[in-house]
Amino acid sequence: MTVSMMKALNDGLRQALLDDPKVLLMGEDIGRLGGVFRVTDGLRKEFGDLKGIDTPLGEAGIVGAAIGLAMRGYRPVCEIQFDGFVYPAVNQIISQLAKLRHRSAGLLSMPVVIRIPYGGGIGSIEHHSESPETRIPIRGVRKHTAAAMVASAFTAPHVTEFITVDVSATMRLRELVAGRREFREVRVTPLVFFARALLIALATTPEANASWDEEAQEIVLKHYVNLGVAAATDRGLVVPNIKSADRMSLRELAEAFAALTATARAGRTSPQDMLGGTITLTNVGVFGVDTGTPILNPGEAAILAVGAIRRMPWVVQDDNGDERIEPRWVTQLALSFDHRLMDGKQGSELLADVAAVLHEPGLALL
Repeated sequence: MTVSMMKALNDGLRQALLDDPKVLLMGEDIGRLGGVFRVTDGLRKEFGDLKGIDTPLGEAGIVGAAIGLAMRGYRPVCEIQFDGFVYPAVNQIISQLAKLRHRSAGLLSMPVVIRIPYGGGIGSIEHHSESPETRIPIRGVRKHTAAAMVASAFTAPHVTEFITVDVSATMRLRELVAGRREFREVRVTPLVFFARALLIALATTPEANASWDEEAQEIVLKHYVNLGVAAATDRGLVVPNIKSADRMSLRELAEAFAALTATARAGRTSPQDMLGGTITLTNVGVFGVDTGTPILNPGEAAILAVGAIRRMPWVVQDDNGDERIEPRWVTQLALSFDHRLMDGKQGSELLADVAAVLHEPGLALL
């Protein structure tokens, strides 16, 4: 049998009233209305007006009266409507109620019960939640993501490396491409070019596009790239992936990014969209963050985090070897990889190759 907390409290108070004639209830609206949460509902009618006393709206008076009644041998149970209302009575509780037994050398017993409802989701007129904490049920996307991240963190030995890169040439290329007629109806973001750079770099580090088969004790190299894109949504983090991203043109990749983002933000990402990813790209820069240590998507060998792209002073060297400081577009990249699948050399080379393409996009033609 399942009963609510309110019903259990009501039953407990009823039993106390039956067992001891010295027990009485007091508080704001606890008698006729049964209290703000109806915990005392019906008890005044059952046991009489003197057993369910409606007090004035004064918390200090409620606790003070309860102290006086306890000194005369009664066992008052008083209710403060919400925990935020108890502060006027704190002095009575600390200076009187908590000390009288000691002060009287045990002659006075102070059997006072103070009931103070608190918790999330009250939704009353007077207050929002009176709890200093809010509890959010873990379910759906967040539950799945949490389990996946814990499994990844404690299964794959993570290594994270960082690099700072001048991406001014890539930013100029993005402006040039966005202005072309065939791209005018497509949203071409810098992240599309970062994705392209990663796809190009994977050609020389295929170990980054692989998985670890524990049961078979094999490393599975993937000859296709399903590029996961981490997306923050109201439901939590989702990582849908773009199937066969390595076979797409730049326009197709931009269209796939736009569709993936719109679907995720609308909360329509399907489980199928999140299956089969081989490597992931995450954009922490959208939050103004420079870098991070991303956790691998389970079953993947690597994840690349892109930081905020900022205008920063940068040392530039001309063909003669002369140096000068110029404002440039600069970002930081962080690559986490599974050390079972890639050693430090391979991880470093992949990150350096991505950075090289972003620094000089013309390298993609080689």
